[in-house]
Amino acid sequence: MFTVPDQISLDGSIFHDAEPHPTEQLTATEILAQSSNIGTSEIASDVGETRLLNQVQALGFGEPTGLNFPGESPGLLATAAQWEPTNLVSLPIGQVDAVNAQQVLDAYNAVANGGIFVAPKLVQATVGADNRVTATRPSATHRVFPAATDAELKSMLEQVVDIGTGTSAVVPGYTVAGKTGTAQIPQTGQDSYITGAYMASFVGFAPVQNPVLSAIVVLDRPTPIFGGTVAAPVFSQIMSYALHRYGIPTTPGAPSQGQTQGGSTAASQAQDIT
Repeated sequence: MFTVPDQISLDGSIFHDAEPHPTEQLTATEILAQSSNIGTSEIASDVGETRLLNQVQALGFGEPTGLNFPGESPGLLATAAQWEPTNLVSLPIGQVDAVNAQQVLDAYNAVANGGIFVAPKLVQATVGADNRVTATRPSATHRVFPAATDAELKSMLEQVVDIGTGTSAVVPGYTVAGKTGTAQIPQTGQDSYITGAYMASFVGFAPVQNPVLSAIVVLDRPTPIFGGTVAAPVFSQIMSYALHRYGIPTTPGAPSQGQTQGGSTAASQAQDIT
């Protein structure tokens, strides 16, 4: 259990949750489900600078994905040499680091794949002039989470969709794990943010205990601004379409159509994580 106020002061800076609230007693799962910035910072304080940096680096943040896709940015990640005291709060809530959508998806694919990071690739196989199909080389892999930790993470991320900020990402007939995101957009060349400008996102995978497909939805300056409100429903529609398109069996005990908020039609295909 963590004691979570709605704001804290660190090294002269004030950090706060999205909405004011009385001091609460929350578990790590509840902190994740409610997207509490302050609760997240308390978890990060227990992790510590070195372990935190090692973990995000192992997930590929701040490095090219290896896809060699034109225009790809490796993103930004503070190093130990650049570390400031406030980074222990700013980094885990995403305010001194920058990632592209594929990097976020790669991290959640690692959770879906039992704690194993699998390098992404755009092409599964090529077809020659003789119609011979040649598979591309297997992706490089490395472990980023212990298996037991990963199992806990899956369960925690499922709670985000079941009872947290991601309830609009539910897919009828399937269990879903994922996370909402609402990020301020920085001013170019300045240490400030554009007033009222946000990126809203949802990333997740399904079915939870035997993941087959994952997807990320990122919306630039939507109205409303929150990922759980605008990106999660899009994820629900895309994932519902893809799971049915590929004939993925439904999950026994998962909510049915009448018990969910999710949609069931879309025209996009989710990312294959196998």
